[in-house]
Amino acid sequence: MKTILPIIIVALIITFLTVAATSFAQSKESTPYSIIAIEYAGLAQDAPFTSVLISDSEAGAKWYRPRVLNHELFFGVDVHVVNSSFLKILVATVDALENSRQKYAKDTATSEAIHAIAPIRVSVVTPKRNSSFLYDAKEALPFLDIMRNACSKDESLSGGIAQFRDRILPFNMRIQETTAKVREAKPGKERDGTAARLSGVTHEIVSSAVSDKTIADIVSLLDVPDKSVQLWAARALIPFGPRAKAAAPKLLPLLREEDCEVILKGGGYYYNALVLGTTIRPMFERMGIEPPPIPSLEDCQKPQ
Repeated sequence: MKTILPIIIVALIITFLTVAATSFAQSKESTPYSIIAIEYAGLAQDAPFTSVLISDSEAGAKWYRPRVLNHELFFGVDVHVVNSSFLKILVATVDALENSRQKYAKDTATSEAIHAIAPIRVSVVTPKRNSSFLYDAKEALPFLDIMRNACSKDESLSGGIAQFRDRILPFNMRIQETTAKVREAKPGKERDGTAARLSGVTHEIVSSAVSDKTIADIVSLLDVPDKSVQLWAARALIPFGPRAKAAAPKLLPLLREEDCEVILKGGGYYYNALVLGTTIRPMFERMGIEPPPIPSLEDCQKPQ
């Protein structure tokens, strides 16, 4: 009995300390704030992401910000402060979509393997709960569309969620969707801006992952009778090099026009194309095609 007693006492002490440590940890993480965080939990080498953090107070956003996954590796955190009643609606929206996500084992929810499969983490923190849900990219798209629509009256928040959604689109789908938007957009500022975004998209992604069909979709934009769209489409093709050779015949009229614009502005001299920021002649070089000779001042002055 004398031998057993010290063992029992030690066991009780260990149990007490464990409970105390757990209680301390829980009390340390308890918070008066309410937050929804939409975060990317994938690999660090993936395309940069900006997490979306929604809170009902500046203090809550400041408290949660350092806890955002990979906030130092990626583009930081897009913070939005909304009123508490609206945040409750958004929390209810998240909860209502529970059946749209797969269930991942809790003991593996933080592992790299699970994050590779389900890289989107949605966290809900309130004074009464602390929940996290994982989505794969396919599941996340309809979820983000619903959340974006729920925030339609808040342009900044809706735009932040839309930007996050665009980041997780598979490369080909993302380009195809943007290409379609260029065709559908109204001529002018709206279409110019969409075409510019297309160029930005193709320069952010891994070009080898883009299919020939998707490249052909971009090439087809060179047929749009809009000079600005044609130039942005040409810029969008730059990362694909020789794989964009089909664009060469469509680029020839643009090449002469751009060359002559440079020559006429330069008083008859053709300065370094890269310095001038031209697009078409460097495109031929990237495609591995010998471009036509640079026209003379006299050629450029002739009417076409």
